[in-house]
Amino acid sequence: MFQRLSKRLQEIGFYGGPAIDYAAVELPATQNACDNEACWFPQSKLLGPKEDMDDIAKAIKKIRENCEEL
Repeated sequence: MFQRLSKRLQEIGFYGGPAIDYAAVELPATQNACDNEACWFPQSKLLGPKEDMDDIAKAIKKIRENCEEL
């Protein structure tokens, strides 16, 4: 529902400018970061106790330290 509302507000210029077709926007550095340099996981994984956050941080550190082998 929010996406439909946001799209409609954009179409009528609610955001202060002409509508932008984001599907046509090319951002190669951003795309590369998302595809090759980011670690993605659901936000719900960040809702656990501190021990869970520590485990996530350790896992990301381990990935970084071994990325050449992956």
